[in-house]
Amino acid sequence: MESQYTVEDNNDTKSLIEQYIKDHANESKINTAQLGRLFNISRQRVWTILETLGETRHRRVPKAVKLCEKCPKEISRNATFCRSHSKGTETRIPGKYYTCRICKEVKILEEFAQNNQYASGYETRCLSCRAKWQRDYHKTESGKTNHAQAGKTLMSKHPERQRAYYQVYKAVKDGTLIKQPCLSCGSENSKAVHTDYNRPLDVIWMCALCRNRNTPKVSPYVPNPLEEQLRKFISDSTGFNRWHSKWIRLVKKHYEIATINEQILQDSIKDDIAGLGKTYKDLIEKFLQNRTDEKFALIGISKPIDLDPLY
Repeated sequence: MESQYTVEDNNDTKSLIEQYIKDHANESKINTAQLGRLFNISRQRVWTILETLGETRHRRVPKAVKLCEKCPKEISRNATFCRSHSKGTETRIPGKYYTCRICKEVKILEEFAQNNQYASGYETRCLSCRAKWQRDYHKTESGKTNHAQAGKTLMSKHPERQRAYYQVYKAVKDGTLIKQPCLSCGSENSKAVHTDYNRPLDVIWMCALCRNRNTPKVSPYVPNPLEEQLRKFISDSTGFNRWHSKWIRLVKKHYEIATINEQILQDSIKDDIAGLGKTYKDLIEKFLQNRTDEKFALIGISKPIDLDPLY
């Protein structure tokens, strides 16, 4: 900072800035933030004074517009041609061979992932190079953070998927569900693919490549209102988000049903089901009582009335 510029009165700020401009006439840019700290005024005040003095070196230079070399279409700063004149617009034909831009190996088109961001509809790097890049990226701190955040966001938007995946995991572990090879190519590296999340154990087995190229149609998920209310009640009462999934799964498994209702919950309190103890029974009793109170409140009765039988 230049110590010779001392503001004794607010009225002489303009004259001091004018003197600063004369002393720095050879500089190409004027930093308004620096002048604001130097004269103890806001950047907006510095901007206003510079404008009244006819100064332009403090203004931002607009970004240069880059155009395609073959047409007047605007393109990004790292590009040379627009999409219609770029070299990657050739149509890629299934069954033909193409060169990977990373490993330089010639591979069949099926070894390249589909990507609509590319004009050809396929990535220019093969699946092996793409997988290596993903593994290396997920080892970095930013990769770990972004991957975890993406997973949390997806599960918060679609909690039924997480519950379905967990039920498949438990069924495979218990031997109830047996893992099968890929339905399309027979690969042993297959995963369970759901077509209806209302039936979590009704799955087809496909590898990641076949699943991406032949994505099965998924039926829209229709939540069970009673089950959703029960999950929220247990989570709010216990502070845990895992108990309700475990309890509901055990109830469905014991009664061999796909959805629950109030009668099933009442029976689960009376029956001895492995894994469901006193805590479960107490919470279910409170949940059912709350639902009963809500039903009577709708018709203007605070609680059920016991009527003596008429003879």
